[in-house]
Order: sequence, then C-alpha cells, then structure tokens
Amino acid sequence: MLYKVLLNIFLFSITKDNCIAHETEIETVYGDEGSNLTLPCKNSLVSFNGPVMWRHQGRDDKRAERTTIRPDNSLVLTDISREDVGLYTCIQDNDAHRVINVVKVLIRTPPPALVNVTVQPSTILALLHWEVADTGGYPITHFTAQYRLKHTPPHQLPDPWHLVFPDKINPTIVIAFINGNERAVITLSCYKQHPAKKLKESVAAKRGIVCLRPLQGSREL
Repeated sequence: MLYKVLLNIFLFSITKDNCIAHETEIETVYGDEGSNLTLPCKNSLVSFNGPVMWRHQGRDDKRAERTTIRPDNSLVLTDISREDVGLYTCIQDNDAHRVINVVKVLIRTPPPALVNVTVQPSTILALLHWEVADTGGYPITHFTAQYRLKHTPPHQLPDPWHLVFPDKINPTIVIAFINGNERAVITLSCYKQHPAKKLKESVAAKRGIVCLRPLQGSREL
C-alpha cells in the first residue's frame, strides 16, 4: 500500500543565462522493503519534451541494474531496500537541466526485536514488560503473548502453546501459571499491518531466574 503526501518547496533551475525559480511539489511515497516502486515524472507547471534523467540525493543513480526509466519517463525501482530512501529528482536531459519534479521515497521494513524485555516471576505469576524501539513504518495494532512448559515430563507430549488473555494486550501483562514449580517459555508477538513476527522469547522460573533469549543468542538476568 502506498501513501502519498504533497509538500511544496521552491527549486531553482539553472540555465546558461539566468536562474529561474519555480514551485515544485514533493510527492512522498512509502514502499515495502523488497517490493517495487514507480516514481512519476510529471509537473503541470512545467512543459517539457524529450528524454529525462533521474538523480538520487542529487547524484546520478549508480544502481542501473535495479532501475528502469519507462517511455513515460517514470522511474521503476525494483527490490527496494533502506538504501533507496531519499529524494529522487526528474530532470530534463538537455543543456537546461530543468527540474520537472521531486519524489521522496521512504521504505517500510520489518520491525526489529522488542527492547527492554523483562520478566519478574513469583510463585505462580510472571510480570512481563517490553518496549518498542522502532515500528518499521507500520502502525502497531496490538501485542500477543503465549507460554508453554519448557520441560516435557517423560512419556508425555510437549506442552502446547497457551494464549494469554486478553489476546490484545498492552506492553505490560501478568501471566498466571497453574503450577508454580514449572519453568515456562514465553513468546511475544507484535501485530501490525503485516503478519505477526516472534520478537523475543523469555524463560521464567519459580526462584526468580529469568533467561532472556533474543534472536541473536541468550543471556541470563
């Protein structure tokens, strides 16, 4: 999904004889990481014919293998990433080098892992708290948490995941365990406009030993 915001700025077109100022709209376009974007080259206030060139952050774009200029002079960006963020300027490819329009590209990415995740265990309760460092560009709708026993008794099937209620929670929640003598694995999920992503796993024990297991490894608090 693309969202467009129009801003007005003044750009200057440099010619051989003088400096011409004209008002140009900056169109802000949001795209998902890994998707394709098409940037238009048009301006109702500037009449032009012939070829154009595109510049990224004021420089010629060096990523020719991932960019294509269409017959209508629009620029196609394929497999976009954070490196594609910035201002793209469509310019007449002649001696005048007049600016036709400017497009600001912002890239939405998957959210990073939750930060400051803490678990405060007691006999049958565990208090979870977490914070969001970056949304990745998508509004967060809600969080969910699940838990299951870490160790499976002999000759028994692994404990299934138990959803913590309410199923739409704030960044702090208390979990009640039926048996306070068991260790439990807890997962947190952050729900956005994209599918949920497991961000952290925590382990809580009766005696207060809490192991926080980020995606990169594990550590004990």
